[in-house]
Amino acid sequence: MEHCSYYTFVILISIILSQHFTNVLFVEGRAHYHKKKGGKSLAPSSPSYAPVPSGDDPSSPSPVAPSTPYPSPDSEGPCIFDVTSFGAVGDGSNDDTNAFQAAWKAACAVESSVVLVPARGKFMITSSIFSGPCKPGLVLQIDGILMPPEGPDCWPESDSKRQWLVFYRLNDFTLNGTGTIEGDDCISIGPGCSDVDIQGVVCDHSHGISIGSLGVHNSRSCVSNITVKGALIKNSDNGVRIKTWQGGSGTVSDISFQDIQMENTTNSIIIDQYYCLTKACRNETSAVYLSGVTYKNIKGTYNNVRSAPIHFACSDAVPCTNITMSEVELLPAQGELVDDPFCWNAYGIQETLSIPPIECLQDGMPLSLGEHVDGC
Repeated sequence: MEHCSYYTFVILISIILSQHFTNVLFVEGRAHYHKKKGGKSLAPSSPSYAPVPSGDDPSSPSPVAPSTPYPSPDSEGPCIFDVTSFGAVGDGSNDDTNAFQAAWKAACAVESSVVLVPARGKFMITSSIFSGPCKPGLVLQIDGILMPPEGPDCWPESDSKRQWLVFYRLNDFTLNGTGTIEGDDCISIGPGCSDVDIQGVVCDHSHGISIGSLGVHNSRSCVSNITVKGALIKNSDNGVRIKTWQGGSGTVSDISFQDIQMENTTNSIIIDQYYCLTKACRNETSAVYLSGVTYKNIKGTYNNVRSAPIHFACSDAVPCTNITMSEVELLPAQGELVDDPFCWNAYGIQETLSIPPIECLQDGMPLSLGEHVDGC
């Protein structure tokens, strides 16, 4: 059969898009330690249109990529670009980066194509940017295991040490599959993302699901219409988080976290508009404006009884507005209930009583948003 054309840290899995990212992400991720700590599995089910050819053996090198891709068994179906057809070995030790990049480049030029990371393989790739624009309908189907090299200190000098997988300038792109991504942040949404639908994610021993960080170096960031639904976050430093630097501008709007189960998380729900990697960050008078953030049916346990699991630290200059809390029930995994969530300059409503109660959330809207709001 002739072949068509077809597509894998420790610091960050990042989605950075310039316009619209109309996708459903079904992803499971896990922290990359060389002790097994569990993982985040990709979608509960795999699309039927991307089978692995019966003759493929991920343990042996594949021939160089043919000049044409192979179609799915259904002639009406998408063109499949199997990374092993581009030289990926999938033995966990060979560097498969070039094969992934070649498969991505080929699939990017074909409408409704599928980049397939087959099952039975463990594919190691270094820090990589998978960039568009691409033809609409591109799918990255991860059925095998994606892993980085050891730690960032072992990566090539040219590689970013702060992010592993970056998806950039893509529209109408889908990431799914039944495999595993061995990363640190489960999912991180970067500046410029809109219309992102994330479902069925399992995050284990990670930094949770983050929007940001945004606004670094006084930059302008625009993020809108992000939905995270049906996720399980366990044994993680954070649950769902929005983080921005002081001094930034732009807006984060229409964000929905819904039907999320927490198990033994540290910061279950957090907005941090004072994000800083050192103690040397100075106070700034501008900030990214956060509005329209909904937390609904978020339940489970947290592991830090010294601080509450809900923390809304909004900018002094630009308040957070239109925060909605509904059916939020978070209990300590051990010890007594901490009933004093932290709020600073945060406005919104409780549609139902939250556990712990979040009486610090201010009703209505502030009298003024100030002169420092720079919308998108």
